[in-house]
Amino acid sequence: MLETLQKLPTMYLAGIIVISLALIKALSDGLLWVFKEYWANNKEDAQRHSNALQANTMAIIKLQVQIEQLTELLTIVPKLKADVDWAHLKLRELQNGQK
Repeated sequence: MLETLQKLPTMYLAGIIVISLALIKALSDGLLWVFKEYWANNKEDAQRHSNALQANTMAIIKLQVQIEQLTELLTIVPKLKADVDWAHLKLRELQNGQK
């Protein structure tokens, strides 16, 4: 192949070199474009995942606070029930004592 290229006139060799360089530049530009698009898409995906993670973290924190508040209320309910039962017992005792 080298011998064939050496036999070609200089004008043809220059044309082949120019076309080869143009093809190499076009391929490199195409690869650069693909890489930029891939990088941009990856960056967008990473940002969406980060935002979703942050939103989920905030929701979990909110649920934890609500669970703590509910737990506090649930510990009060048995005490209130015991107090109401005791008060009801005392009222019955008072009513039975008056009859």
